[in-house]
Amino acid sequence: MATDLRRIVLDTAAALVAERGIDALSLRDVARRAGVSHQAPYKHFADREAVFAALAEDGFRRLAEALEALDVAEPTDRLAASGRAYVSFALGSPGHYRVMFRPDLFALEAHPATAAAAARAMARLQALAALLSDGDPETDAALVWSVSHGIAMLLLDGPLPSRTSMRSPEALAGAVTARFAGLVRG
Repeated sequence: MATDLRRIVLDTAAALVAERGIDALSLRDVARRAGVSHQAPYKHFADREAVFAALAEDGFRRLAEALEALDVAEPTDRLAASGRAYVSFALGSPGHYRVMFRPDLFALEAHPATAAAAARAMARLQALAALLSDGDPETDAALVWSVSHGIAMLLLDGPLPSRTSMRSPEALAGAVTARFAGLVRG
């Protein structure tokens, strides 16, 4: 039950962030929604920051796994697949995604497991970005990440609808990432 409680708290927190936003999250609301005592979340998390760090860790791990699972050989196709995977993750896990990129919510240096998960995701993006050129992998990774992150945020919050004509959001992300890769390599 202890492991189940931790997972229940994280899943509930992610759902609440996705529904109501980060600022509205309280551990009391998490407990109420999860159907546990208001003290139950504290068995696994010292405070709200610890919940955010665990959500980010889980999110970065899942993002890295999605990027590592890509099975496409041709560089432009692989980058397109990474864009699809990235946006699919963001749209499928908006609660995690919104927390992952908010350094004001938790101190990364205070949460080594979260820092390691973030580094793993960044390493995967750097490996994918290396397909673009023989340039600076850190810069190329920032470019790839910026394109994917921008599309994800525009789909989650901005003017891009979650469905664009007959194209899925993932297909749009793949097409944009492929076009971007073509321009950079071009």
